[in-house]
Amino acid sequence: MYRMFLIVILLLFAATSLPAQHEVHSECKPFVEVNKKWQTLRIRPHENAFITCTISQGQFNKLIRESLEEADSDQVNFKSLFMGRLIDHPWISKYLAMQALASDDWNPETRELKDGDINSFVRHILESPELLQQIQEPFADTGYTVTGASVEKVLITKANEIPWLELSESVLVPYDAMIHYILQKPKVSDQ
Repeated sequence: MYRMFLIVILLLFAATSLPAQHEVHSECKPFVEVNKKWQTLRIRPHENAFITCTISQGQFNKLIRESLEEADSDQVNFKSLFMGRLIDHPWISKYLAMQALASDDWNPETRELKDGDINSFVRHILESPELLQQIQEPFADTGYTVTGASVEKVLITKANEIPWLELSESVLVPYDAMIHYILQKPKVSDQ
């Protein structure tokens, strides 16, 4: 019985982790969890974790703006924005993969880096001024600045297995990770 349970769990895990099977459910309802005590924002693609949903850049901007307005953001000093998995944000996942392919530090044939570890490499890409500006957009006029990222659990696969990349090459790319963006807001006395 235990063995059958393990097999079922492994099959479920494999089915949910394959990027080629990433089909978006039509009734997705993304939202932001606001935790005033821990001073965090957490964006979620849907209330049901077993339904595959993604968040577009436009949805991201709208959700963050609305959550800050509703959260009485002048009463809370949020420290981080937890994005969750990058596959929930195909626009960021695509940016990561394309920047990795363009980097001299990444070997797309062997998935090896010339220097450093994969988390640092991905963090560096996700902290690029170009992407930080896009992440910063919904925070305009709030006093918050997106100052950096924290990255863990980077996943790598063949580019042609990621539907939103629209690449036919089977080169290896980082495409998914867990990410927190670090928020900073000057205290009223500092402004």
